[in-house]
Amino acid sequence: MAKGGRVLLLGAVTISIMVGIASLAAILVERNRIYTVRLATGGPTGEYYKFGQAIAQVTEAHEPKIRIEVVESAGSTRNMQDVQNRVADLALVQNDTKVLPDVRAIAQLYPEMFHFIARKD
Repeated sequence: MAKGGRVLLLGAVTISIMVGIASLAAILVERNRIYTVRLATGGPTGEYYKFGQAIAQVTEAHEPKIRIEVVESAGSTRNMQDVQNRVADLALVQNDTKVLPDVRAIAQLYPEMFHFIARKD
């Protein structure tokens, strides 16, 4: 084989090896990637915040590649705005919260009951 042919072959082999290494590196990075999802809930003393923490714990136990970052907020209206504005990825909201145009409801997790109470007198 002529010298020019060997140089060309060596260059092709070198490029092939580099592409193979880069592909392997990309596969390993993706395989070990951990996804973080921001979940807007409510105030830290409220039920929505506790519910969000429970969702995060169960998710992490069953799918260790997903981390849910529970974010406290001012409530459902703010959560809806945060999802609309891409500040949060998911949110817990009350079932009577107006859904904004770029937001989609995923599921009703439990029915919310309304309690109307008064003093006995």
